[in-house]
Amino acid sequence: AESNLGCDDNLSDKDPKLVIDFERSLSMGSRANRVGERWNLMGYEEKSSVIQEEIKRVSKLPSNSVYAVHRLKVLNKINELLSVQRTLSQEKELELLFTQLSL
Repeated sequence: AESNLGCDDNLSDKDPKLVIDFERSLSMGSRANRVGERWNLMGYEEKSSVIQEEIKRVSKLPSNSVYAVHRLKVLNKINELLSVQRTLSQEKELELLFTQLSL
């Protein structure tokens, strides 16, 4: 039996759910790229403001939420990292990490 997952196969031959999941993952990737590009264009004050707004939003979630606890740790670490002086290469590395987050 031949595999149905070959690279040349047409997506219309696939399970519709797989096609939708694939298309969703593509659109999420492009959204992440747009968010990352926007983040790179922001100045320190704007980045700090975005982080503070997200901290306020997440703080309203239940305190026993694993998501909220983790998100607050990440946001507080970002806040801390934003305030530290860095070399240009460290700055670029940090920007790369930030662009991978959805804020």
